[in-house]
Amino acid sequence: MTIAWKAPAAAVFCTFALLGCQANSGPVGGGGGGGLDPDTGIDADGNPTGDGSNTDTGFPNDGSVGGSILDEGVELIGADTGQGFICTQAASADAGAEIEVAANGLVGSVLGPLLDLLSADSVNALLNSVRDRNLALDQDFKTAAAVTQTAAGLLGQLNSLDIVVNLPQTVGSGRYAVFALSFPPSLLDLGLLSSVSVTTLLNDAEVETGATVDATGLSLLGFSTDQLGSVYALVGYKASEPFDAARLSISSDFLSVDLGENLFIHELCTGGRLVDAPAS
Repeated sequence: MTIAWKAPAAAVFCTFALLGCQANSGPVGGGGGGGLDPDTGIDADGNPTGDGSNTDTGFPNDGSVGGSILDEGVELIGADTGQGFICTQAASADAGAEIEVAANGLVGSVLGPLLDLLSADSVNALLNSVRDRNLALDQDFKTAAAVTQTAAGLLGQLNSLDIVVNLPQTVGSGRYAVFALSFPPSLLDLGLLSSVSVTTLLNDAEVETGATVDATGLSLLGFSTDQLGSVYALVGYKASEPFDAARLSISSDFLSVDLGENLFIHELCTGGRLVDAPAS
């Protein structure tokens, strides 16, 4: 169970307060969609129109992206299903949400003992390993928070780097907890991605687990790839139970080298619809 943990005065706080987690059209626990910028930063040929920076990355919200979205253990999207997912509602940075950077599946007070084992430089590297966090909560697919390699050198001390989006309201069953992600080709070419997984939480307890993708399965899951080699993925759940947080865990050799920005978090979708996947 997660208990709120506050660092000593000399330490670095582990929680980054952001604002919001509801679509402009209504509270996150309600029905309906909207609030998303219709310009996704992807052209008609499926390629980004921006410069690849955090503020100009692009993610195709058109049903073409594969990944793993589970509904009580059943895959909803990907090459074998003929279905795609379109995000219609996403976490927003204007109503009190928080993003926590954690490790080894630990947040709150139970993370404290782990941080106590790390040097001050290592703690700082961990807690600063997500750049422009608010861009994952802005309802704009052109932008993204970037998971960086400031945590390089922590391999052996950490099994996973975790990004937790805490919602200010409980999201009901039947809604979605789906992260929209993209991976630069450098991460995949070097085989650094062991796995990315998503877990939903309610009152700090795990609710749903099992939605996972890894580098070896990318070609089998219907992932979209642009001409630059970047890979897009949707990972999460059609919730069978209520949740008030979603945790993205990145486990691997990802923490072993410094390659710059190696994973982009575009949005956390809380609403969406299934569509026929576009012909490839």
